[in-house]
Amino acid sequence: MLSNKLMGRNFFGILNDLKRDFSTAACELGIDTSLLQRYIDGREEIPHELIVKASQIWPVNIRDFYVFEDDARSGALIMTNEQSERSSRVLDRGGRPYYEYRDTAMSRTSLFRPEWIKELLVVDNNDPNSEELCWNNGHFLHQFTYFIGPVNFYYEHGGKRFCVQTNTGDSMYITPYIPHTFATRKNEARELGVILALTYGVRLMGDAQQELAVLGLNSASDFLINYSDGGASGSLIRFFREQLSMPLDILAKKVGLSLKYMQSIEDGRDIIPTVDELRSVAKVLGVSVRDLMPVVSSDPVINLSYEQARRWNYPDESGLYTFVELASTPKLPYSKGLEVTVRPGETSSLKTLGHQYIYNIGESRVGLSWESSYDRQVEYEYIYPRDSVYMKPCVKHRFISDNGIGRLLVMRIGGRLSGDTQHELSLLDRSGLERVCGELVPWYNKEGKH
Repeated sequence: MLSNKLMGRNFFGILNDLKRDFSTAACELGIDTSLLQRYIDGREEIPHELIVKASQIWPVNIRDFYVFEDDARSGALIMTNEQSERSSRVLDRGGRPYYEYRDTAMSRTSLFRPEWIKELLVVDNNDPNSEELCWNNGHFLHQFTYFIGPVNFYYEHGGKRFCVQTNTGDSMYITPYIPHTFATRKNEARELGVILALTYGVRLMGDAQQELAVLGLNSASDFLINYSDGGASGSLIRFFREQLSMPLDILAKKVGLSLKYMQSIEDGRDIIPTVDELRSVAKVLGVSVRDLMPVVSSDPVINLSYEQARRWNYPDESGLYTFVELASTPKLPYSKGLEVTVRPGETSSLKTLGHQYIYNIGESRVGLSWESSYDRQVEYEYIYPRDSVYMKPCVKHRFISDNGIGRLLVMRIGGRLSGDTQHELSLLDRSGLERVCGELVPWYNKEGKH
């Protein structure tokens, strides 16, 4: 089985990291070396009991032994509208039906948690303080929302509540833990509004969140960068300086700035260092300038009307794809929401490093052709209205319209390999790339040869 092989290579990597050869590891685990070899080769499944024993002997978490289950081996996973409807559940709030939820395509390999949600509360006003509304407490995941129909979006920020009237095609990004709610505006057609709530995690999800939980609230607070007063660079300088246990006056002297000036920078007191000053500080601290540059901040809630969105054709002005850029935030540069119109004809291939979520928001079927990530064979499936798709990164694909104009909602997120992780991977020796994907060789040779 592929999962056995992946777990075996992962186990091999753990032994290398712990500096255990096969005979040492087998002895400590109380098993025969030949059995350990079968586990490493993927010829037998590693028993959970052995993993528990290993975690008791070595400083390794049980979860480190398990690998992702690949439920999209071909590169794409499709969920039909019929399958989505079967997941329907109505949740009450305030003693009455409030939302109907339906699952849409999601994969164990990605950080997407997208839902189709129908708003069952109908309001005849736009008052964000209405007692009819039932608010949530905000949630951990980031949320991109695409609106279909007459939906009121309510959110709370800075002690105030707001209402945004949205219509089909409008979009929104909301940061984690912002309280919010949705309702259908009263309309003559008695249409209930629907949202595609594409919630997703970024780098805080998973291991980082686990580490914060172990450290606790007090220690977690020490990691916060001072964005509120524009002192982000100062916070980062302090972090790297303390990593070196270098006194501030020594840093100031080596950089050639006064102690008072450096203290003001670190404290974020109305002084923003110049690029040249950051270069000097970075050189002394042994980091790159980008390590001292803050992430672009933005509003916690971003609303974008469909009429204001940017548009372009692909791959050129005569291209058969039209892209509409939906709501996004500069603090998450790898997360992009797009509406894609597909016109009939021979369309161009697409490829992205992001995990992709695709939902057919139109009334025509759209063909999806992609190159399987498993065996490189070309696969083809139709995406019918209200079908959804998850697609892995780096999968070459095309959308094809053979039955009218196709309209798709596409959301792309960077996943676990974006940002600093991508830089770290890129700076490795190229020969080590395959070993990063799954360990193949021991860290040393007993014969003493390379």
